[in-house]
Amino acid sequence: MLQRYDPINFAARYYAIGFALQAALLVWTGVIRDRLRFDSAKWIGIALIIYALVLHPLIAPLSGRPWTQAEIFGLAPDPTVIATLGVLVAAARPNWLLLILPLLWCIISGLTLWTMESPEAPVIAVAGLLAIAACFVRNRDEIRDNQPS
Repeated sequence: MLQRYDPINFAARYYAIGFALQAALLVWTGVIRDRLRFDSAKWIGIALIIYALVLHPLIAPLSGRPWTQAEIFGLAPDPTVIATLGVLVAAARPNWLLLILPLLWCIISGLTLWTMESPEAPVIAVAGLLAIAACFVRNRDEIRDNQPS
């Protein structure tokens, strides 16, 4: 974020701080506290991860742009956020606090791309909506499964 976007967007440093904070929260929750488990990965989370890693980089060449403009996980924010949402959705219990920053980025990026009239604007918005829907379904199913018969 800092290297590529800071020269053209004054808010890029704040986005970079947000992404660093998200990474720290993921490490704290998943590694240190061991509360990010994948006992029963859900297909929506896996689909988001596969999309971010394999399909999202193909948008550039398929839309007539060179491969050098492909957005790749770990280097570009959108596929990184989509993969992060996939990991959080695939986790055994969705952690709503960890979803806040990626979903906020979905709104920021989606609105930016929409303002620029980019044909890929709906992609990040759909990823965010899928993640929210999947987490609500998981919570509903968990509540239903834990009710006494």
